[in-house]
Amino acid sequence: MKWILLVLFATPSFAALPVVLPKAVPFFKSPKSLFSSGQCSREDLEKNTLRSEAEINFRVAWDRKEFSLKENDLLRDVQLLKTAMTKDLSVLRGQPQSQGKYLGSLKAKTSVEVLAISSSWALVRSKQLEGWISISNLDPQFTDQGSAFTLTDTYLRATPSLNARLLTTISQGTRLPQFRIEKNWLYVNFGKHQGYIDLGHVYLRADFARWAHHQKLGWVQVRHREFSQLKTQDNLLFPLEEFTAFIPDASRAFVLNPQYQGPQMRSRVEIKKIVEARWAVSRLKDHGEVWWKMDHENVSSQNAGRNANGIKTDELLKRSIFSMAFTDSQKVHGLVSAKGIYRTEDGIQWHKLESFGNQDYPVAVHKDGVWFVGSYRSLDSGKTFEPFIRWDRVADVLSQQNVNVGSMVKILRIESLKTPFIEILMDTGSRRVSLQTHILNQTWRAVK
Repeated sequence: MKWILLVLFATPSFAALPVVLPKAVPFFKSPKSLFSSGQCSREDLEKNTLRSEAEINFRVAWDRKEFSLKENDLLRDVQLLKTAMTKDLSVLRGQPQSQGKYLGSLKAKTSVEVLAISSSWALVRSKQLEGWISISNLDPQFTDQGSAFTLTDTYLRATPSLNARLLTTISQGTRLPQFRIEKNWLYVNFGKHQGYIDLGHVYLRADFARWAHHQKLGWVQVRHREFSQLKTQDNLLFPLEEFTAFIPDASRAFVLNPQYQGPQMRSRVEIKKIVEARWAVSRLKDHGEVWWKMDHENVSSQNAGRNANGIKTDELLKRSIFSMAFTDSQKVHGLVSAKGIYRTEDGIQWHKLESFGNQDYPVAVHKDGVWFVGSYRSLDSGKTFEPFIRWDRVADVLSQQNVNVGSMVKILRIESLKTPFIEILMDTGSRRVSLQTHILNQTWRAVK
């Protein structure tokens, strides 16, 4: 780790200038560590970044009070999906983490089968491709009946009776994709067994429905589920089998783990805000892999309006434009770097990405849906960004080209290519070099 101490000596004609030191950032052995393991400059941490992971918390309302719950404390509709569509370009990973082995990619609006859920990741299959993608990139399908989800340990019985022979026990939190409703029982396939479990021991997609499509009545507004029936806003009860589709309430969730002096297991809560804090993992000499919290948090609100830091195009164009990039579609959708990074979806209103401060960075939008700001990449059209460039791999390529690398490498320009590659012009401190890499998987090579 390199620290640079800049000492400025005052002259008789000038006042003494302050000494500026790199800001130290604490790092941890894991996100759950109560105390930091040390401190390091942000520059060194970013240069040695391996991956980044999201820590998601929910601000929920219950009993006229608000509480902060962790991701694993809640069950949401998206966790029950059996089928879905990808919202944006999705990278398939071999493990449920942002730097898991690259397996391929799926275009936006691709139909997928959801095989499993692990925290904020979903194991999906599409044709011959199978891998993990972010659960936030799944778009539910109304006609998907979803899986059943056990809210507690429950017995699998041979017949729909409390006196029936016990076949096995199904653990809390088990997804059961294959099921059939029979009065107040659920007939399920579980491993080598087929049998019945108490319908009151599971959640279904119907539990999250705001609207449901009835075979004869069409769309009706829903209050809640009562065992094998749905209760409408008119207080009418209809069997679940008569409904063919559900429109979920995105703000609805159920508590899986009881909270001290807060909502208990099975409590229905309303999600007010989703707070996504980004943790980066870096490898440091003498410390190995360490975790450090990035400065920004991505906050979305179920009822919130647009970013208060928005400006109009007229105001933006009064500034000096450092870099700009847009999608190829007719809709003006893209990024501008002008004393800060601004994102637009309509070309009229621009919203500042606070994580980049007031700095200028080169920006690019690839035709395949990947967005770039400096050394960061976004797979969701600029809503969130994560570190992209593996500086150790870049250094290896530069070394092979006999390029001397100074203490600071600066990205000057990012260019999207017609192939699934980008070209980056870098100032290494000794000379400028152009490198190319795949937009999803780092395969760096120098450009002559």
